[in-house]
Amino acid sequence: MRSSEIVLGFHSLCLVKPVEDDDWYMGSLYDDGSIGCWTAYGALYEALRGLQQIEPPLRAAGLLRARA
Repeated sequence: MRSSEIVLGFHSLCLVKPVEDDDWYMGSLYDDGSIGCWTAYGALYEALRGLQQIEPPLRAAGLLRARA
């Protein structure tokens, strides 16, 4: 398990910046606080663009839930 330097949560999605790694990772943020990452980006702006592109289809499919 890698340590996270930064975790940005957006409902049930997140962007993670691991310690000692220049890449940003997009993934799911689970209710128990665990994270499942599925793609990597070389810079934060790329990860934010990826988040912007993936959010509408997930919401339309009912796969993106609002966090309480």
